[in-house]
Amino acid sequence: ESSTLGEAMQEAVVSTQSTGRTTISDQQRAKLLNHIAALALIIDNYRVPYEELCRDTGIKPRLLADTFRQMGCSCKKLKKQDGSVRAIASLSLPVKLPPLVIRKGGKKRD
Repeated sequence: ESSTLGEAMQEAVVSTQSTGRTTISDQQRAKLLNHIAALALIIDNYRVPYEELCRDTGIKPRLLADTFRQMGCSCKKLKKQDGSVRAIASLSLPVKLPPLVIRKGGKKRD
């Protein structure tokens, strides 16, 4: 089931609690995170300094790095001339997707 970014955001705002806070499911959150990562790649010419994006959105750097890796990006930490370290996710051709992990079923229950 594919949807547009607008539909994903609309689904995310569907349920509102009496406190006025919106709640979204884990699936909606993952979909929204993937859309954010894809848009960031397009906007930043397929090379995103994702630590800045983490600060702006409140998303943990490890979660965002994993999302970029699942999209085929390589995540590297680069040292700047002033000695600071900058984390960059970059998408290059050919796209190398991570290998699929197929889990075998566990013990059967009676």
